[in-house]
Amino acid sequence: MSRTLIISAIAGELRAGLFEDDRAIDLVLEREDRASLLGMIFRGRILKILPSLPGAFVEIGLGRPAFLPGTIDLTEGAAITVQIVKDAFDDKAPEVTAALSLHGELSVWTPQRPGVSVSRQILPAERARLSHLVAPMLRDGEGIVLRSHAAAADSEALRNDITRLRAHYAALKEQARTGTVPMRLDTGSNGLNRLLDLLAPDAERILVDQRETFGAARQYLKDGQDRLQLDAAPGFGDRTGLDEAFEEALAAEMRLPDGARLWFARTHACTTIDVDLGEAAGGRGKAADTIRRVNLAAAIEIARQLRLRMIGGAIVVDFVGMTDRRHRQDVEASLAAAVAGDPAGIDLHGWTRLGHFELTRRRTRPALADLMLLSGSLRPHKTAATIGFEVLRALAGQKFQPSGLTAHLHPSVAATLSAGLRPYLTAIEDRLGQKVRLAEAAERDIESFDIAAN
Repeated sequence: MSRTLIISAIAGELRAGLFEDDRAIDLVLEREDRASLLGMIFRGRILKILPSLPGAFVEIGLGRPAFLPGTIDLTEGAAITVQIVKDAFDDKAPEVTAALSLHGELSVWTPQRPGVSVSRQILPAERARLSHLVAPMLRDGEGIVLRSHAAAADSEALRNDITRLRAHYAALKEQARTGTVPMRLDTGSNGLNRLLDLLAPDAERILVDQRETFGAARQYLKDGQDRLQLDAAPGFGDRTGLDEAFEEALAAEMRLPDGARLWFARTHACTTIDVDLGEAAGGRGKAADTIRRVNLAAAIEIARQLRLRMIGGAIVVDFVGMTDRRHRQDVEASLAAAVAGDPAGIDLHGWTRLGHFELTRRRTRPALADLMLLSGSLRPHKTAATIGFEVLRALAGQKFQPSGLTAHLHPSVAATLSAGLRPYLTAIEDRLGQKVRLAEAAERDIESFDIAAN
């Protein structure tokens, strides 16, 4: 299996997809107007201890306190260094941990959590070699997770990675000692660095469509530069399958190869997934065997879709009804195997009395739908900002026109481009060397636009 990371950049937005043998298995969206705080480190102050949860609220200077779960010894009013592990979501506070982890090129170093772990994507013999090499390099209390990119690394490379992370940690502690609480100690990675930390270690090849982003990725990756390729030709998103992968991950309906369908619906309480036999119901063979086959295929695809769509929290799957207990066991085993490699972590809770299957997926990033779609509508609609960024991508691929360019679009999209997205539109105008006129058409569907020469 070969894995390729596709990165497409325009002013204000980064889209990325990790593809395994040309099929997307993970997607990341980074927007400057909704930047993630994951990984940021703060020196905060304990506001209130909540024994009943258990946990505590910590003031870190973001306008709303963060939640620190767990039963560690805490004192109200005391200063504490924490790291954000979950972004704020709806009315939920950001979640933090006091056990910091720092990301390097080859490893994730944990100064307060001892132990050695090696990516399961590395072969067993190589895992054993790396564990043997790195264990003597750790001091008391330190731990390390070696990423898949550490395969074949020598002791010098591993030691250099740890040394850099230790020096960074020492600087953070000095800043915490001399600074004023609450304060931000480490801004974390920018959008490009975050997605490289998340997806680049698993990729043998990295394709980037913008020269500036390509240069920034080369500088950040250091030891992984040989995997990078620049592809600035027009139609990058369509040619690489990235555009199609994002559209698929936003759709309420997904067709399986045999004609069955998956239907996705969001509520405040949970995400529901319905497995519909569809055209598969007309196949040959026993009905029970057809249902088993469809449910097995659905279980594998559901595992992929949860990761692609960044779905977190409670999930309820309504598989096609099965009367044979062994068939249920087969489907549950298939689902367990399919979700085993999900980095977010999934817990399977089993079948309900109504025949639904329940599971939970750890929420570390906002769901793709929460970033790109309007909430509260029966049919998923893209937000004006999502369409605005699509317009910007289309404009970025245009050539200079002596007569000028006009974007014909819905008024709400035009308003977004004229307000919140105005700096990004200006950046693209500067690159094109000409202004872009926005022509509003109220009769247009919000997701419809076109660009033409004047």
